[in-house]
Amino acid sequence: MYFLTTAHTTLMERKKILRRLRSDPLKSYAYNKLAGAFKRHIGCLMNGENYSIESSNALLLGAQIVGVPIFTELLLHLIFEASENPNESIKDNCLGILTLFLKSERLFDIYWNNLVALMVPLMPLLICCTFSEQLMCILLKLYDPDCQHLPPIAIAVVVDGISTMNTLFNILDTTDIEPCVRKSTLMQINVLCVNWRITADLCETGAFYLIMQALENAMQKDCDVDYPDTAIVAISILTKVLLYDAAVRCELSETPNIYILLLRALMMFVHDVQLKQDASICLFLLLFPHEIVATENSLTAPCVLGNL
Repeated sequence: MYFLTTAHTTLMERKKILRRLRSDPLKSYAYNKLAGAFKRHIGCLMNGENYSIESSNALLLGAQIVGVPIFTELLLHLIFEASENPNESIKDNCLGILTLFLKSERLFDIYWNNLVALMVPLMPLLICCTFSEQLMCILLKLYDPDCQHLPPIAIAVVVDGISTMNTLFNILDTTDIEPCVRKSTLMQINVLCVNWRITADLCETGAFYLIMQALENAMQKDCDVDYPDTAIVAISILTKVLLYDAAVRCELSETPNIYILLLRALMMFVHDVQLKQDASICLFLLLFPHEIVATENSLTAPCVLGNL
């Protein structure tokens, strides 16, 4: 147990180091070591060998350790780096871990359900972000209802976007989360909010303040909590919320700061077509909060607003 506790502690320390690294060669080396540990453990499983002299493979997998401790936040970080990092070496290492992880159902054996459940809340985001044909094929096979690759609980989470959303809210509400993880979390929330019912859950649970906080952070100078371009995702979510919830629309319409944030975003991302569209819709909804009636399939407003 001491070894397992030490492994988790060591990984958290390494994550903090990764966040502070500014040198590309050092970052590449760190991600290479991370991928190496994961692949060595997979290799040991394939060859029927123990990865560690202190613990059996069964004990490690039961503790959700595959070379390194596996948890949803780490997987989310890997997804972001695999899709966004300009360093090809880092992207390849992160993509390699994700691909090998999802291919290892047979190797993980009875521990597969518990391990893949860590990835299930992130699968919609992974599908949206990946450019890898191999990884996409693996994901499609996992979702095949006739093959039962996913555990019943995991399938329920996939089907029930609200459960997934709650997981993402918890990640977003956790302190000391790196900006890339927060951005990736918001990206997945944005994808899920295409569903009207899930947008309703976001509003009804009061979690909308997390989106507003991210937008405010992104628009602050020298803020290290959220990247500036996180505002693009936050405003996209804001558009969906304002369309759904008239109460939020009316409340925010009387808040001067929201107009400042939207106008600042428009000036910062003047070449982003989607941002300009979303921010303009938000401003329109806020300027006429009582006149708009929106449903899942329609949007109505007085004729006098038609030319606007």
